[in-house]
Amino acid sequence: MRSLSRFLPILVGLALGYLLVSPPDWLDRLGPWRWLAVAALMLLGLLAFTAYQLSANLPADPPLEPAPEAEVSGELQRLTSRFEALGFRRIGPPMTVGISPPAVLVAFVHEAERTYATAFRTGTVPPKTAFDCVSVLAGDRGGLTTGAEPGGAAIPAARGSLRQVFPGAGVEQVFDRHRQALQYLRGRGLSAKAVSGETFRRDFALSFRLQREAFLAAPLRGAAVTLWRAATGRTPHLGPITSQAVAQAAIRELTIGSRG
Repeated sequence: MRSLSRFLPILVGLALGYLLVSPPDWLDRLGPWRWLAVAALMLLGLLAFTAYQLSANLPADPPLEPAPEAEVSGELQRLTSRFEALGFRRIGPPMTVGISPPAVLVAFVHEAERTYATAFRTGTVPPKTAFDCVSVLAGDRGGLTTGAEPGGAAIPAARGSLRQVFPGAGVEQVFDRHRQALQYLRGRGLSAKAVSGETFRRDFALSFRLQREAFLAAPLRGAAVTLWRAATGRTPHLGPITSQAVAQAAIRELTIGSRG
C-alpha cells in the first residue's frame, strides 16, 4: 500500500488524461456540450482526489516512528548540519511520519529562541527535501511557521496560524526571519511558549489536528485553493508577516482574543 501511495497521483493523472482523450460514449448525446461536460468531470475528479489526498495527509494523530540513521543523507544531512550550526539540537533519531506516502523527518529544537525546526524528505515520486522553523504561541492559540517553499503554504491556514514564505532562502535566512517575526509578535503582546524535545510530539500532533479540523470544515474549497496555489505558485503568505494582509488580520484577531 505504501508503494501504491507514492504512485497514486500519477495513476490518477493518467486516468484523467484518458478521460480527456477518450470520453465515455454516453456523453455523445450532449453534442457540442460534450467537452464542457468532460472538463467538468475532470475538475470534479481532481478536486475529489485532492481532498482525499489532503485528508489522508492530515491525520488527527500523525504516527511518528523511529527511522534508520542512514535515512539522514544527502541534502537532509546538509540541512541537519546547518541547523546544528545555528544552535539547534536534534530531537532523537530521524522519524518516519505516517502520512500518504510516508515522509522522513529530522526534528530540532532551539530552547532559547522557543523554536522548533524540521528538515524532511517526502516519499513522493520524485522525492522533495525541505525545511521550516515553527513556534507555538502561548496558550496554543496559534503559531508561526517560516519556510522557503511556497508549496508549504498551499493549504489554507488554520485559525491563528501565521506563515512566512521566502522562496529560495537558506536555513540561516529563514531562521533569522523567523526570529524577527517572533520579536514583532512580542511587541504586539503575542509571545511564543517555551519548547523542548519533550514537547515536540505533542505540538506536532496539535498542529496536524488543527489543520485537519480547518480543512475538513470545507474540504472542496480547501482542495480548490490548494490546487490554485500549487498551480500558480502564489500564496498570500509570501514575505514577512509585517507586510501580509492575511497575517495582519490574523494578528488583530489574536490580539483582541488575548485582551478578552
